[in-house]
Amino acid sequence: MAGPFNPFLSLTPPPRPQAHACAAIVNFSEGVEAEVLPPYLDPLIVKLLNLLQHGARLVQEGALTALASVADSSQVRQPGACV
Repeated sequence: MAGPFNPFLSLTPPPRPQAHACAAIVNFSEGVEAEVLPPYLDPLIVKLLNLLQHGARLVQEGALTALASVADSSQVRQPGACV
């Protein structure tokens, strides 16, 4: 899944396409089955965290929303977290 978004999730494109890519990830992850995302989680999370740390404010907001949506859709739970 991260493959098609790779050009937009790097730090080189302008902020607007990056924000749109984050929104597309949110839209995709909302309707996807929980077992579809796990193979793509590691590279996707790394790219989204990179945008969260270094992107423009608009991109940071989109990246944070995308991270939350992906985590919710993949049902990722941290050990010891309240369920």
